[in-house]
Amino acid sequence: MAADRSRQCHPALEGLWPWLIAHSRRTVAIIRQNIALSLAVKFIFVVLAFSGHASLWTAIAADMGVSLLVIFNGLRLLNSTSQARA
Repeated sequence: MAADRSRQCHPALEGLWPWLIAHSRRTVAIIRQNIALSLAVKFIFVVLAFSGHASLWTAIAADMGVSLLVIFNGLRLLNSTSQARA
């Protein structure tokens, strides 16, 4: 009985499953990119700080720049959302 219920969904959602799966995969890929970029920049500035080549202000500026890049990278998903519904 429970197996029959799990296969039922609203008729309006029937055609959305392939798009939902593709969109979720794109979302996970972008999240991984954002995390990798953020951690890489932080690691680079930790190494530069310990070697005496980076100041606190350059680390703050780099972190702010990476934050903006992460936001703009995530905004790419909005473009794919609008194309799927049009």
